[in-house]
Amino acid sequence: WLDGALGERMWLSDGVQGLCRVDPGVGGPVLNPATCRIGADVPGQVAFDPAGNFVYMPVAEDGVYRALYDPANNTIGAPVRILTESGRVRMTSVALGPDGNLYIGYIRITDIQRFVNPAGAPGGPPQQFHTIGTGAGEVSGMAFVGPDLYLLDVDPVTLVPRLSVIRNAVACGGAPGVPGTCAAESVPGVTLSVPTAEVHQTMASDGTTIFIANETEVLAYTPATNSVATLVRSGLNNLGVDAAFRATTGLGFDAQGQVYFGEDTTGALGPAETR
Repeated sequence: WLDGALGERMWLSDGVQGLCRVDPGVGGPVLNPATCRIGADVPGQVAFDPAGNFVYMPVAEDGVYRALYDPANNTIGAPVRILTESGRVRMTSVALGPDGNLYIGYIRITDIQRFVNPAGAPGGPPQQFHTIGTGAGEVSGMAFVGPDLYLLDVDPVTLVPRLSVIRNAVACGGAPGVPGTCAAESVPGVTLSVPTAEVHQTMASDGTTIFIANETEVLAYTPATNSVATLVRSGLNNLGVDAAFRATTGLGFDAQGQVYFGEDTTGALGPAETR
């Protein structure tokens, strides 16, 4: 999900239509198909750079795309590929660091990579791409809190989903052909479930707190106090029933700090139950 910085509207990655804007509709919010990036541009976790109004979209087995957000009409322009994926390693997540660089995670490799100067302004510093260190693969989400890069990946021994962190990731070394040596470490006290549906954990950060969609619940982790709390485990569905969550997925929040999330209705939910 993209947060409310884009015209106070939610944008999300739909598995069929790509990145779409959510508008008010009869009976509740709906995707506006006129705003969707339909076709090859079905991204994983996207990132937004308000300084340049750029949206960055990782597309598995394709590459990273950049598109320009137009605040005048609240739309996103045609995406342009700025980085090509090599080797079918399935890039899934990107996060914009406080240094203005783009950080990329993958499913099939453990490398965490940095794309320098993704805005690529004419006359600006050159772009380059390199590995800063390693996670454990199976990355489904990334987010910064200060200079620290948090990952949703897996434990390297048990392969159970975990929350991990690369401390001071913006200072990690690396250059083209010379990988950096930083390594992600598990965050103690945060327990994630092994998904039973066709859905993976996702995350978002407001710069202070990390919100995690953990299949049947939404968690809030605060690094400053190393504390985790459960925000919600149930809610009203379209039938008016307060039912337990079964497949929480994409997360986002608005300028007022309200947290939004969805459920993957193609997996655990019945055809008559949506939210």
